[in-house]
Amino acid sequence: MGKLERIKISSFSDNNFKVKISEKSVIVNPEFESKKISLKNNQEVNDNEFSLTLFFDGTGKGFDCNDVKNEIDDFTNIMYSYSGEVQSANNLVLSFERFTIKCRLIYLKIDYILFTSGGDPLRAVVKCEFEKLI
Repeated sequence: MGKLERIKISSFSDNNFKVKISEKSVIVNPEFESKKISLKNNQEVNDNEFSLTLFFDGTGKGFDCNDVKNEIDDFTNIMYSYSGEVQSANNLVLSFERFTIKCRLIYLKIDYILFTSGGDPLRAVVKCEFEKLI
């Protein structure tokens, strides 16, 4: 695994990206980003989808958060709660180093990979797929 960095995710309730709902900074491994290209009706090419792998770590090693479960709950609320004129998952702006991209979450998978002796999650890997908004 390469060097972990932070990415800022801002959610908006409108299609013009003017009404910000919230903002969160999460950990991402910039070496792992993929682009998805698919055919629709054997004619149209859809190359507006991409994925990122995000990390939540409550172990106190490196980038950490206080409570992984609460951080995941906050994160998922930002990513796909419905609000405003959008009438679907929130519009998002992802900001990382020198790139900014407008998008919407289309898929989310959470893998809890480490737990306390009491069963609370200490570490999670979140795989997200996004659709670019043009």
